[in-house]
Amino acid sequence: LKESYEDPPKQNILGYEPNAYVINHLNIALSKKILRTTIIPNRRTLQIVKVLYQIGCIRQFMILNQHKLNGKVKKILRFTVLFYKTRPYFKGVRLVSTCSRKFRITLSGLKVAMSFLKASVIILSTSKGVMSHNEAINLGIGGLILCVLN
Repeated sequence: LKESYEDPPKQNILGYEPNAYVINHLNIALSKKILRTTIIPNRRTLQIVKVLYQIGCIRQFMILNQHKLNGKVKKILRFTVLFYKTRPYFKGVRLVSTCSRKFRITLSGLKVAMSFLKASVIILSTSKGVMSHNEAINLGIGGLILCVLN
């Protein structure tokens, strides 16, 4: 008799939610005052990093090819956190929506939240992609709250 073995199902490369992956690396860089941070890119992490760059939380980012000893090429995303002298531009990033809990906000809710949040920035996942709350208000749409920068 021959036993057949099946390949295990493919999992997400990151092992967990891409939103949490990027936000956790950003918070670690802010708390330890690390200028450059490296993460494994995928479509979702790249969208979040682009929005953080547009907001001004990240100074620059680049996707690099990392060559391994076994000949494989692995892509990495390296970004630089924006600091003013020794202080970060944002104090911290708070993850709001996770796999187990989702927080959605409407356009009218965004307008009300703007009066309370003042200098904070909300990053949303909308039908038009990942964007800041200002872009969502300009487009007239609401969405899933990913994180809040303060």
